[in-house]
Amino acid sequence: ACRVTGVVNPGLLNASHIKPWAHCNTNDERLDANNGLMLTPTIDHLFDKGFISFDHDGNLLFSEQLTASDKAMLNLEARIEAAPFSNEQISYLNYHREHILKF
Repeated sequence: ACRVTGVVNPGLLNASHIKPWAHCNTNDERLDANNGLMLTPTIDHLFDKGFISFDHDGNLLFSEQLTASDKAMLNLEARIEAAPFSNEQISYLNYHREHILKF
């Protein structure tokens, strides 16, 4: 299911890398299941472009470049409660927040 919207239809989901494929140092990182999460295409795009990220507890973080109007139009305030990330995913999330999330 998408961590933000809760959509479960496989046809509406993308498998997204937390640490982008091109930034991975090894094939093990690229293929590590802990470096992935399921997102709907719009949420995947926001994540890949650094407009959103997640904290360790699964809470959504927003880039300063995403306005309140953008968030409202994308219905990001109505997100589901996400589960915390696993310990194995945290290093990938740290990378995403430090190198991908736009400030």
